[in-house]
Amino acid sequence: MSFEIVYTSSQRGLNAGARGFCTVAATTGIPRLLQEKLESLSGYQHQHTPGSKKNAVNFCCQAVRVQQETWIVLSRVADAGTDFSGRSNKIAHHLALSLSEVRSTNCPPTALLADENFWYTKWTREPEWLPVDRMPTPVLSGGIPCNNWKKTFGDAGWAGIVARSVENDFESVFAIVPEGCNALGLVNESLQQLPSKMHWKVSFSTYFTRSSGADCHWRFLRDGMEEATKVRNSPVGVVIDSNSRIDPQDEDSYVIAARSGKSRVARKPAPTEQSEKEGSFDRRPVTQSQLRRREAGARARQARLAPRVRPERQFEREVDPQPQSAQPTGNRFRVWWISAGVLGVLLLTIFVVWLIAYK
Repeated sequence: MSFEIVYTSSQRGLNAGARGFCTVAATTGIPRLLQEKLESLSGYQHQHTPGSKKNAVNFCCQAVRVQQETWIVLSRVADAGTDFSGRSNKIAHHLALSLSEVRSTNCPPTALLADENFWYTKWTREPEWLPVDRMPTPVLSGGIPCNNWKKTFGDAGWAGIVARSVENDFESVFAIVPEGCNALGLVNESLQQLPSKMHWKVSFSTYFTRSSGADCHWRFLRDGMEEATKVRNSPVGVVIDSNSRIDPQDEDSYVIAARSGKSRVARKPAPTEQSEKEGSFDRRPVTQSQLRRREAGARARQARLAPRVRPERQFEREVDPQPQSAQPTGNRFRVWWISAGVLGVLLLTIFVVWLIAYK
């Protein structure tokens, strides 16, 4: 069973006494803890003036766990102009799918996120309960050849590079995209390079910021934002920027398939395909701490591969020709006289005790 919520700023929320940023619509019977978890994923950072069409939309897919149950959450979080008080507003629409629903889905998550008729872009009505099992209608679009990647970064092969990160133990990907870029189209084209059973195992965010609250493998950053600057200064994992170029020798099956549109023959199956059963989605969601450990490991690998500068040999310390065990002659005599004095005092004490005892 699926559940959804709509989260925005309103004078009255769905729950009693709720006001300001709160849930204004939710599926009837949604578990309280699941609703609270979805609310925590509603962060948004305005890059431009509220209401501007230049503000990006964050389409997100990620796995969350609530009371030992895993949910795959599809989200659309975007600018919503200003609220009733004149402050900047946002609207977040989340759809939580159970694992059984994901197994029965015959399309990638991008196809569901592309249904413009399902996702709320504004909320002007009174709070209300939504009917059970509302689902988007899949909007399928061709992902091969990868024209969005070619248009944005000049080479369709980048779609294959991003897809290959899944084979490399879900290596983190950071793509710095320009304003107006179709980031959801980029994600869709990369997913098309993977087997269909891997589509829902990849988590992504098309407008990743520090406030988005997403734990994602593929992160698309807006050029000019603080997050993009940090990635440029400290690159980790796969970083794709306007100045990035694919190594001319990197002509594996992923890159070739993305450029040509032909079917890809993988060099080796992804690790998850070897270890998990067909159609299984019970892998625990990646957490922020796991991502940080992976990024730290990537930095350590880069440091090991960096050219090392051999330190100059230091001049050897001059060695004292006199052995350390040898002590000056004066010290030896001083020790001898002290020992002799102590022995004399001891003998004198014994003699006095003897006289007293036998007197």
